Amino acid sequence: MTADPDKETTSLFLAASKTGDPTGSWFLQRFDVGPVSWGDFPSLGLNKNWVVVTLNMYQRAPSPLPEDFVESHIYVFNKAKLYAGAVAPHTLFRNSAFGFSPAVDYDNTADTFYLVQVDSETLNAQSLRVSSIQGAVGSETFTPKPGIHTAAAWAQDAGPGDSLPQLGSSAPIDAGDDRIQNCVLRKSSLWCAHTAFSTNTLRGMVQWWQIDTATLQIQQTGRIDDSTGANFYAYPSIAVNKNGDM
Repeated sequence: MTADPDKETTSLFLAASKTGDPTGSWFLQRFDVGPVSWGDFPSLGLNKNWVVVTLNMYQRAPSPLPEDFVESHIYVFNKAKLYAGAVAPHTLFRNSAFGFSPAVDYDNTADTFYLVQVDSETLNAQSLRVSSIQGAVGSETFTPKPGIHTAAAWAQDAGPGDSLPQLGSSAPIDAGDDRIQNCVLRKSSLWCAHTAFSTNTLRGMVQWWQIDTATLQIQQTGRIDDSTGANFYAYPSIAVNKNGDM
């Protein structure tokens, strides 16, 4: 989690349970991420080597452009030391792109760590991007890959208000945007889900993807959507078991 938005003391808090019992004791650590910009929307992933947290960094007020997105921070932690309660050294990568979603590797076998994001510069998004972290722990390298054309179109958000209708009220519900919400690695496939918006009515819908890590090609995809506009969908999560059931 993060704390102190728009302050010099903006921080990232990271916790690991001391045992397999989540109701027991925890190792707690705090990391400064300011002071020039502040961190928003922490996302966490892990594999056998690393725990990775990504933050969207925003300009602090009273800058000339307060609340503007600055860059993404990708914090790569030594998993073994973090789990042992030692002060977790980390590698920090900065990137100008927005909304990296680090994968959770439930197989716990891959040496490559993956991050997925919507790669879009225009209203009608059509690409995903897979980035990777590789190398020895403590000497990692970060490699962004070219965008994957999805042959599908969607809007990044619902425009001003960015909202879902609320039953019995004129007050809308914030639907967010089309950033990848979460990502899972199973064997050689990345599975991801996110909110998207139809390009004509801007109703909220959910999209999911299966991406082959070897070829970086879309294996399959789907939508949860109501074309009548009676139901809107947003903020999905995705889970996959060892048999590839999603």
